[in-house]
Amino acid sequence: MKKTLCIFLCLAFFAPVTTFAASAAEADGRYPPGEYIINDSETGWKVIDVSYWNGDIDWEKVRADGVKAVIMRLGYRGSRAYTLVEDVKFKAYYDGASKAGLYIGVYFYSLARDVKDAAEEARFTAEKLKEYGCALDFPVYYDIEDRRIEVKSKTECTELVIAFCETIKKEGFYPGVYCNKYWATEKLNMSEFEDCAVWIAMYAKTCDYAGPYGMWQYSETGKVDGIKEYADLNVCYVNYQMLVNSEKENEKPKGGAGAPEQLSGDVNGDGVISHEYARLILRDITKIGIFQMNFPPQQDCGVSKGF
Repeated sequence: MKKTLCIFLCLAFFAPVTTFAASAAEADGRYPPGEYIINDSETGWKVIDVSYWNGDIDWEKVRADGVKAVIMRLGYRGSRAYTLVEDVKFKAYYDGASKAGLYIGVYFYSLARDVKDAAEEARFTAEKLKEYGCALDFPVYYDIEDRRIEVKSKTECTELVIAFCETIKKEGFYPGVYCNKYWATEKLNMSEFEDCAVWIAMYAKTCDYAGPYGMWQYSETGKVDGIKEYADLNVCYVNYQMLVNSEKENEKPKGGAGAPEQLSGDVNGDGVISHEYARLILRDITKIGIFQMNFPPQQDCGVSKGF
């Protein structure tokens, strides 16, 4: 995600995203299709993530290119003085994406030295979101991947994520963690994050991470209309907008979706599901398991190719 970070690329990955195997959630009938497990044309949602490095963005063109949501960097911890820094493009990105009707989430790039730093990063993130009056549709993700953190033990790295996620949750936001497959298997005890959204990075034709996750970052070299630079491309399988906003009255639909039908757990028929029902759904979603993406040749379902 960080443009200066050396990342191994799968150069063979230039095929378009196509269909994914039926999820366990749909197979066992626990969730109505399309309610919490996304089933848009059997692909999931096309999501991008951006930061200052992506430059000026034409958000109307981005939405017209089929993008449903954007996860934008709110800030990071500087590597010299270890100060907390807001991404200089964050406010402009938020305003532009919101005006275009995209779903929005944020991430913070961590360089935490200890749990105190991690909690401080969460409070900084929450303060900026509240300062700007940001209304999020996706989680607040903790981006933990820096090599200077990687030298810590698995227990220490896990404690950093817990500190961030617990703090951001207390601040009233939906927590999530972003990491690659190596971190998810070798550096973090993922079972500790049952109440957090999981966003996995793996640049390949399929994601073979064996744990549960709700979003997969499959390319850092995507081309999207409205963005001159390469963009990170993701597929999202969980309707986080519905979960994140489960305690709020539904606003004017964003992301190109129509007004939602009455939901399970909507006890008053007002489009708002109960907090307890949302908590149970989130708990079960984290236990679903893998959502596999398949890549049959010569079939284009509308997601931009790598070049």
